[in-house]
Amino acid sequence: MPTKLPSDADEKILAYIETMRRRLIDQSGRNRLINFRATARSSIQLLYADSSHIWQRLVSEERPWKLIPGCLRELTENEGNEDPQSAKSRKKTQLRFLPKEDICSSAQRGQLAVKLDHTQLRSIGTLIRRKATAVIEETGINHLYLSIGFLKWYESEDSEIERISPLLLIPITLKSTPPPSGELEAGLEIEHDGSDIEPNISLNLTLEERFNISLPFIDEDEVVNDYLSRVKRAISRKKNWEIVNDAFLAFFSFAKLRMYQDLNPDVWPQGQRLESNELVRAMLVGSEQMDDNPYYGEVEIHDEHEAAHEIPLVVDADSSQHTAILKVFEGKNTVIEGPPGTGKSQTITNIIASAIASGKTVLFVSEKLAALNVVKSNLDSIGLGDFCLELHSNKAGKGQVHHSIEQRTKQHFPMPH
Repeated sequence: MPTKLPSDADEKILAYIETMRRRLIDQSGRNRLINFRATARSSIQLLYADSSHIWQRLVSEERPWKLIPGCLRELTENEGNEDPQSAKSRKKTQLRFLPKEDICSSAQRGQLAVKLDHTQLRSIGTLIRRKATAVIEETGINHLYLSIGFLKWYESEDSEIERISPLLLIPITLKSTPPPSGELEAGLEIEHDGSDIEPNISLNLTLEERFNISLPFIDEDEVVNDYLSRVKRAISRKKNWEIVNDAFLAFFSFAKLRMYQDLNPDVWPQGQRLESNELVRAMLVGSEQMDDNPYYGEVEIHDEHEAAHEIPLVVDADSSQHTAILKVFEGKNTVIEGPPGTGKSQTITNIIASAIASGKTVLFVSEKLAALNVVKSNLDSIGLGDFCLELHSNKAGKGQVHHSIEQRTKQHFPMPH
């Protein structure tokens, strides 16, 4: 029988969860979502200022933008008292921006001018593309976004500390494209990666707590300029606050923000609220109920064990791995520890296969993409890969997920003999 808890146990649990939830949000100036500062080697500023057009092509039409240099580097004579014999001191370079008419004309052809010259775009663009790829390969999460529209605000009425925070963030893939006809160098283009547009929860929460200002989020099919007008109305009573119509390609992290959203009680499924979960209750408010044998260690499975032959081992497992699989099979909460090479991935593979054989669904989560790939490869090798729906990196977009599900509906699997 479950232990009876005090009548205020649910309120305690919800208070604990809300406290932990708030700690996930960084509201300090270290957070780029609160205090954005462009960096020379990891961000690119756009020169084209029509936010609605940028959004329409990327998000509504799902078409890419090609990045082109919006500046030319020119040599100029140095007017100073430097050594006239030094040719280096007499010659300097400066950036000359393309005329606004040329920038707008290029945009009509799907080309976005950026605040870099040709050499800078090639160098910095390549660095950003490689970093974005490395982050996805390491974590399975895309951190590269195109930020459109910024809010310039101040910490208080008499503060001179200026904050610049992004309002709209589009998850972006930066790709290298084949060289145009007659050219030798490859180009760069950006496209929406298919995942959801992210609200700036850090900014929203900060403004609500400090100023009682609630920022709207863009509606489906809403024109960006109309949305920015709504934001402007929301901040109208604040002196010196304004909307800055800039756009930057930069890195932002939303990993903890997704956890923050998942811990919102308003989105929990009916009948599956966290305060009703036995394990959550035990951790947060305690329980008098204990497992008679909570530690299994190196317990070995013997042939006479009643469940030993019910577990379908699809890859090899030694006695300790077999024990861990059995405890999961029995519904025990289990922690499996071990250094690299001790068979944790094989154990997880067997656990997932056992769950599939029992008609159960498994959510396999890992901080490292490599761990997901190893287990997926194991399942592929034994013919169970089609039962896995990958929800990470470039496979997490709506289009990719829908296609993956559609492919499974067309699969036919023979009944086991």
